Amino acid sequence: RRHAGDAPVELLAVRATERVGSSGRKPLDWLLLTTEGKATARDAVTAVRRYEARWTIEEYFRILKIGTRVEDHRLDGADDIRKCLAFDSVTAWRVMDLERLARDTPKRPASDLFSRFEIDCLHMLLRKRSVIRAPPDPNPGIATLVTDLGRLAGFIPSRRQPLPGVQKLWQGWQRYAVSKEGMEAYRDFAQSKDQ
Repeated sequence: RRHAGDAPVELLAVRATERVGSSGRKPLDWLLLTTEGKATARDAVTAVRRYEARWTIEEYFRILKIGTRVEDHRLDGADDIRKCLAFDSVTAWRVMDLERLARDTPKRPASDLFSRFEIDCLHMLLRKRSVIRAPPDPNPGIATLVTDLGRLAGFIPSRRQPLPGVQKLWQGWQRYAVSKEGMEAYRDFAQSKDQ
């Protein structure tokens, strides 16, 4: 699609081949084209590593689209889009991180990521909405906490789907964040009255 007068584009072709496929699969054989780097082993490895990260980036943007419905925004200027994305990107990263941790390290203590106050806020919300009847685990694993966040959005765990999908997790996170902010404000107010 070159236009008349355009300079040629120099590409680096990198081929990456697995010697043996994982889990009995056919070995990967990638031919990557890039405009970054030179014909060195170091730049070839960099190109492969960047391509490996592509799946994480794709997942992140899928979460951003699902949660924020960013494609539905009707913003006038680039500056408005930047502001909107700056806010939504942080939440999308948090949701993605929680979803991955729940899947990859389900028994990791939620207290590694959440304060006691934050965990208690979630338990109070679940009781208030009559989502859970039994006393919650005071020291839940991250998978339990993620499931409870999904419950705030109507998720019902099952044997087939023990963890909420991204959309339910996002909706639960939004409800949790707003309620937690109110609880923090009340706590700070109550503490200031006691002094």
